[in-house]
Amino acid sequence: NAYHEVSQATKSVTLLGPYILQPDSLYVNGYNEKPMVTPSPTTLQPLVVTQQFTVNMTLNNLLFAPELNDTSSRLYNSTATNITHLLDQMFASSSINVSYISCQIQGFRSGDGTVGTTFDAVCWIRNDSTSPPFDRVNVYHEVSQLTNNTTTLGPYAIQPDSLFVNGYNEKAMVTPTPTTVMPAPNYSQFTINFTATNLPFVSQLDDQTSSNYKSAVANIQYLLDKTLKNTSINNIYDGCQVVDFSSENGGSGTKVDAVCKLKKDPSSPPFDRVKVY
Repeated sequence: NAYHEVSQATKSVTLLGPYILQPDSLYVNGYNEKPMVTPSPTTLQPLVVTQQFTVNMTLNNLLFAPELNDTSSRLYNSTATNITHLLDQMFASSSINVSYISCQIQGFRSGDGTVGTTFDAVCWIRNDSTSPPFDRVNVYHEVSQLTNNTTTLGPYAIQPDSLFVNGYNEKAMVTPTPTTVMPAPNYSQFTINFTATNLPFVSQLDDQTSSNYKSAVANIQYLLDKTLKNTSINNIYDGCQVVDFSSENGGSGTKVDAVCKLKKDPSSPPFDRVKVY
């Protein structure tokens, strides 16, 4: 029963998040079922007609490195897999979800005038009589909305005016600063510390300018945000910042020290560290 549930949850043993599973490789406590081999039908299937479109954006907190020009490097393949998975998730929530097939990273390059990285992706949709015509302006607006007004893609921070969909781009609108001065929010802080046993400590985690440090900080802060926004303090939670990494268990793990902020609100109950724990 557990084997069948895992099989169903991974789309018949094909996908685990961004990873493609070998269909006959699943074992649960030693139990395995070989996939049924169905003879190929003699009737020819109609050819699926597809259409391509491009997506380009610059990620400010993805530091460009020479390995991102090498399609055989671990950094290239890991980054391409993560971004492709995020694009798949995003388009699954858009108006083209029915006709959407997939995206593929074509390359990375240094961000224009930034320390970030621009990615170039090609995406495919079905182009048949049941699919509406592809509207790049509409898709651009949906992508902008699904990335919080072109600011975040998963753990990545997007340069706001860097989004292009099939060549279409709208420069960020500049809104005049209001003349009224808003009162500064009143904050309190709390700390979170834990050890990640599967994050080996390396010397680059002591260097705030290294790509390893910046990538680890971005990922952990993104995961802390997701966790704390699903707790009782979500209404007053205002973000966490990783302040230090240190070696644990002889270097096989990494201790993470973070400081998080809460907005002080008279209508909110006092911070209860035991409850939050």
